[in-house]
Amino acid sequence: DLKNKVMLNQPDFFNLVEGFDSFKGVSFVGSFKIIEKELMPRFKQIDLILGMEDQKTGKNLDQLFNVSNKVKELLSVSADFLDRIENQTLQLKFTKDELFHSKYFIVENKTDFIIFNGSMNLTQKALKHNHEMLWMYHGKKNDLQDLKIYEEHQKLFKHNFEKDSVDYLDRKIINNLYGKTRKQITAIIADEVVDKLQQNIVEVNPADVVKITNDAQQKEQTYELHPETVQKVAKELFTEKGNKRRNEEKAREEVKKIVFQDFSDFSENRVIKASELYPKPIWAHQEDKIIVEDENKLFHPLKVDENLVTEDDVRTFVRIIESFRFNKVKNESHQALSAFIYLMTAPMIWKIREIYRKSNFSKSADQIPLSMVLIGRGTTGKTLLVRDYFKKFTGDNSHSLQYTEINDGNASRTDKAVKFLDNYLHSARFISPMIVDE
Repeated sequence: DLKNKVMLNQPDFFNLVEGFDSFKGVSFVGSFKIIEKELMPRFKQIDLILGMEDQKTGKNLDQLFNVSNKVKELLSVSADFLDRIENQTLQLKFTKDELFHSKYFIVENKTDFIIFNGSMNLTQKALKHNHEMLWMYHGKKNDLQDLKIYEEHQKLFKHNFEKDSVDYLDRKIINNLYGKTRKQITAIIADEVVDKLQQNIVEVNPADVVKITNDAQQKEQTYELHPETVQKVAKELFTEKGNKRRNEEKAREEVKKIVFQDFSDFSENRVIKASELYPKPIWAHQEDKIIVEDENKLFHPLKVDENLVTEDDVRTFVRIIESFRFNKVKNESHQALSAFIYLMTAPMIWKIREIYRKSNFSKSADQIPLSMVLIGRGTTGKTLLVRDYFKKFTGDNSHSLQYTEINDGNASRTDKAVKFLDNYLHSARFISPMIVDE
């Protein structure tokens, strides 16, 4: 805090900006969700230049040519987000020519302002986890000394915003986006990118283009790592010498095909929200914490202490395992124990697979199984094991999910079952074991 000459120890950034209604700045933004969640409810006016983060790309061409990513971003936002772009209470821009590496913010109201400058981007990791450093200057607009600092930074931002950057999205096309399919939005955005290049709204350095369009030079430029889609789009718009291709209409259509093909890669686009799943997940994963829902429908991190499991709990668990030794025709206690141990590890199975994949002993991550199957004759107690032990053990109080529910009937529809399970396995933040009784 420059004004008070004191170091603030791990303050909450959004507590510092409470009471201000205007937000201006330059920052890398991890996703538009942080704008929707943190900025839009707090500020009546938001003017933001989307800079670049070195660890992500460090290249301004990616912002222009990554049409797929831009479409994904627009598909993820709400109608309110688009409305605010259209009425200009949310203005997003990105680099017109040179790379923006600055991170600075100006928040203000009628009487006060705060200027922040430093290393912090607008990402959850930067706000909550990283080692970041900012200086802040809280001033009054009626103080002449403060006013000078305020005016100089306003002048800087005005130049950056109006001269050095270009609209992330032309607000004139917003109305064309509502209710459109992914392919329709892709066509609109692809056309906009080509228009920006053809009309010289965005200036591209031919030398930079050559690095990703000329295969021979690209091999030498080992430090330039662009996404494959960006390289393909650049090659359709420019020659290997960095000149714009003459057949503009052909270039437009080829760019759209590239983006359509990128979306057809199902592995990149099958992640869905846990809240949209059925059965309802009982746990989620966020920022290296397990999130649970309490009886008031509020979400909070799972707290684990040494009193969570009592001695009676352990004795009960042992008796359950022993029952599979004494009450079955054959001793099945080792199968029951293995099943319970698997359920214990199930929430962290993705982390276990990740560790295994990076280890010196890794052959295939599939050696860490994603599913457990109980096999046996009818009336051998499988449903009882699932209903009375497994589901209660994991905290799942929902009814047992039947295979017929997945298939919407008794017909054998393996494709529906595979898709249903696939949604669970690739759902965002979802880590609960899912039990199907079939």
